[in-house]
Amino acid sequence: MIDPVAISRWISVLREHFPGFTAFDPPSADFDQAERDYKLKTRDLLLRRLEGAASDLDRLDAVHAALSDSNLLQWRAYWSISPKGDADRAAAASAISALVDVTSGDPEGHPEAVASFIRHWMETVPNPQRDHARQIAGFVLMHLNPDIGIYFRRTLLDALYREANGNAFPRSDDPAAEYAEERTFAQSVESAFRDQGLAPRDLIDVQSALWVVFNYDGKAQKERSEAEAMENDGKAPRAPEHHPLWAARNR
Repeated sequence: MIDPVAISRWISVLREHFPGFTAFDPPSADFDQAERDYKLKTRDLLLRRLEGAASDLDRLDAVHAALSDSNLLQWRAYWSISPKGDADRAAAASAISALVDVTSGDPEGHPEAVASFIRHWMETVPNPQRDHARQIAGFVLMHLNPDIGIYFRRTLLDALYREANGNAFPRSDDPAAEYAEERTFAQSVESAFRDQGLAPRDLIDVQSALWVVFNYDGKAQKERSEAEAMENDGKAPRAPEHHPLWAARNR
């Protein structure tokens, strides 16, 4: 159950940031241009590259190209699987390929697919971070199956889940349980938005809307800054040379 006070506040933030916004559908041109269109562009790129993929390595390159094209993840989250990264690319390609295959199957299998990808990452990537793998898996699921797949930055999820439910997001040693709860939260917000007449088209709309609330709402600025400082171990993120605008664009 999502607190209706939180939903009302989030909708107010959306309409303050996009004055012409009344709903996701019919589309708001300003909202789509700022928050949705570039994600659909990345999705189209990923689908085209995957359609032409002849091997698991081609699929890995397709996912890496989409990650690089997007601003959703920090570059360091996926650097290990880049052509210059330190991961075993053949092993990573097999894990990515398995994740891609799952996106077209039964959504009930998605949480375990996320867990499997995370386990592989932790076992095979040098100096692995579980949240990097979680983000990559969510990115792939949301872009390939936006009706049911979701991706959130950890800091956003922690802040808005607490506002919506009055409790901290439930951490678990089981990545499948965590992803299932993350998806349940996204679907609950989607349902609440629908009940308010906003007609979300998919979970990309939900992810985009909650990013606007988290990033631009003055009420959340202090919490976001403190959480991101902790997420980055107190160090300001530095963009790689090939992506000099990352810090300004990352969301």
